[in-house]
Amino acid sequence: MDQEADDFIVLAELHRAELGFVVRVDPGRRTAGGIEARDLLQKNRAPLFRKVHLTPRARKKGAGSFAASHAPRPERDAQLEIRWGAVSIARGYGVESEVAELGLNAVHVLERKAPQGEEPVEWMLFTSEKVESIEDAAAVVDHYRARWVIEEYFKALKTGCGIEKRQLTSYEGLTRAFALFLPIAWHLLSLRSLAREQPPRPAKAALDAAQLGLLKQMLRTIRYSLPSRPTVRDAMLGIAALGGHIPANGDPGWQVLGRGYMKFSDAEVGWRLARCDQS
Repeated sequence: MDQEADDFIVLAELHRAELGFVVRVDPGRRTAGGIEARDLLQKNRAPLFRKVHLTPRARKKGAGSFAASHAPRPERDAQLEIRWGAVSIARGYGVESEVAELGLNAVHVLERKAPQGEEPVEWMLFTSEKVESIEDAAAVVDHYRARWVIEEYFKALKTGCGIEKRQLTSYEGLTRAFALFLPIAWHLLSLRSLAREQPPRPAKAALDAAQLGLLKQMLRTIRYSLPSRPTVRDAMLGIAALGGHIPANGDPGWQVLGRGYMKFSDAEVGWRLARCDQS
């Protein structure tokens, strides 16, 4: 989880339930001894960890802490150092928890030599996982990096499938809706993820032959054609075109991709039913 989960009660409840977790916190977070977490780990040797590729980030609209913490950056490679160790955090004043102090492991990732004018990469991760070696620490970092894929999945579910717009309030209604939309969200995420891979994958990695044939027929009605050997990216852009996506606007967002996928999915159901009647 991201820094929004940096809360003593949340961490204590996860620990009590014996659930594994990796939570990003402020590197300046105070430990039980009053020392900042980054300073506590400063005494540990920091081996070079790995070189990571940072994608470009556009300027966020608006002001405030969120925009400030997500400053724009150019595309570049960052060489990271890593430290790890045990930490303890104390219950704050007024915090309603039976736990007075909580022992955790911490992993600190830091870019020591960022380009001039660029904000260095710095993550402080608190975790329940064992961290006794650089391999353990690397596993914790990779657990945290998976958060981006998880967030994209939720965007596919919330924006692409419009799950919140259903305004369902009962457990039974939500369960039925999730049973329908979770596989769709997974397929949307799969389309987007495979479409970005290099070298390009053939469209059959995401759609079967029948689906691809149907997509070609549907696209003809809007005067949009696929290449003779379409890739997954071609198929994704075709589905997005059914939702109104304009290629000149860049890659499709979740909303237009979800809208196109729903049209494609509805047509597929009717098409397969018609074929059953013919047979």
